[in-house]
Parts: sequence; structure tokens; C-alpha cells
Amino acid sequence: MQLRDSLRRTKIVATIGPATSSPEILKAIIEAGATTLRLNFSHGTHTDHQRNIRLIRQTAFELNQPVAILQDLQGPKIRLGRFENGSIVVAKGDRFTLTNRPVIGTQDISCVTYDYLAEEVPIGAKILLDDGRVEMLVEEINRDKGDLHCRITVAGKLSNNKGVNFPGVYLSIKAMTDKDREDLMFGLDQGVDWIALSFVRNPQDLIEIKELISSTGKNVPVVAKIEKHEA
Repeated sequence: MQLRDSLRRTKIVATIGPATSSPEILKAIIEAGATTLRLNFSHGTHTDHQRNIRLIRQTAFELNQPVAILQDLQGPKIRLGRFENGSIVVAKGDRFTLTNRPVIGTQDISCVTYDYLAEEVPIGAKILLDDGRVEMLVEEINRDKGDLHCRITVAGKLSNNKGVNFPGVYLSIKAMTDKDREDLMFGLDQGVDWIALSFVRNPQDLIEIKELISSTGKNVPVVAKIEKHEA
């Protein structure tokens, strides 16, 4: 016996972006079975997202198919800065410096968008860059300059604004940035159905966002994205 849609508990989530935001493709995604459409607030403007929300609602109405909208907040993602030539290739065994100083990246150094880099990342820490495609190990620290002197352990390519992760290292960065708060208020005003919080570390992160939601008189469920080791 086929399970009725009203009893379905598993959600099929599809991300809506520049390549999937035309009426024809959006209709095909919903007809293929997507029940929740994700808007990634790491990219795009509020105008872009508002246009997509209206398109989703209109398409779902025309298909007579209920579709939820998931607002995925960017969160405090730590990134590399920009390189003078756009990218570099590092080899295993190379020395490389990460710093909180606003330097232009070269073959030997790149800035990282976290002020307390040298204070909180210890010697021996493993650092993953670009979703783990490149790895390095901290060998020395210069706290006066805000530098981590590292050794490349997994070779690869580094380019502008790639993500930096510190598995097993507790950082004092909060789960919600000022941008996230602005985006959250926008999403609530637009009537999103779910909110995803990125880089959750502890229960307090969820308590904070739920209190913000409650303060607006809304009751929107929150999805905790488990992307950090301490979570």
C-alpha cells in the first residue's frame, strides 16, 4: 500500500540557486518529488531570495503541491583571504603561514578571517582547507603577529575565499553573525517554513536563535547542522 503524502516523514530537500530558479526547472524539481526547497543565504541578496520565495510559492500553488521553504543561514564560516594571482598550488612538506593580518595571499602566506587565530589554535592542530582538499599542521605560533606557521600534509590547490576548518579545536566564535541576524529577520518576514543554523556547537547556539525567533512572535522550527567536531 502506498503511503499517503500527508503521512510522509522524510523530506526531500533541493537547493534553489541561479541554475535552478527558472519556473520550468523549479516545476520539474517539485514534480520529481522535492518537498522542501533550500535557499542558501551564503550567496545572493535579499532581493534575489525574495524573488525565489515568490516563485516557489507561485509554482507550488499552480501545481497544488505543498512545498516548504528552508532558509539556510551562512553562519560564521572562517575563510582564506584573496591571493594575488587568484590561487596557488601547495606541495606536501611545504611551509605555509596563516595569519589574521590583512595580507594579500602568496605562495607562502594567506590571511584568515578570524581575529583570534593565533590565540586559540594550538601547536599540533590539524587544519582543513577547501572542505579538506588541503591539510596542514601547525608547527609554530607567533601570537604577536597573529601567525600560525604550518606544514602542508595533504597537497592541493588553494584559491580565494576557500573555507578553513579546525577539527577538534574550540573557537570562541559565535554561531550567529550580524549578517545571520539580519537574514533571519528577513526570512521570518518572508514566511519561511524552516531555518537551518550552520556550524552549531552546543545547545546555547540553538537557544539563542530560538529566542530571536520567539521575540518576533513566530514559531518556526530550527534545523541544527552538525558540521563541527564539538557538536
